[in-house]
Amino acid sequence: MTPLRRNAIANILGRVGTATLWIAVTPHVLAKLGAERFGIWSLFFAFNTYLLSFDLGVGGTLMRFLAAQRPTGDRPALMRTLRWGLVVALGLGLI
Repeated sequence: MTPLRRNAIANILGRVGTATLWIAVTPHVLAKLGAERFGIWSLFFAFNTYLLSFDLGVGGTLMRFLAAQRPTGDRPALMRTLRWGLVVALGLGLI
């Protein structure tokens, strides 16, 4: 199996696992919190997802460049890229 296929399958399984977990947890959380608090809880997660859209692709870009630099073993370049990504993410968060 190629690494691309293996990684794609792992990504799909991770998303399916997350969705399954949410489906399994929601009735329990709803019973414990009640309808009003569950609504607030749901709004919190919806707002969090909305804020994640302000990432503007920095997370994916950072992951791509770190994955490309990792096999070279150039630790200073890895640290420079990671530092750049953290500064950009912090800057976007402050804005």
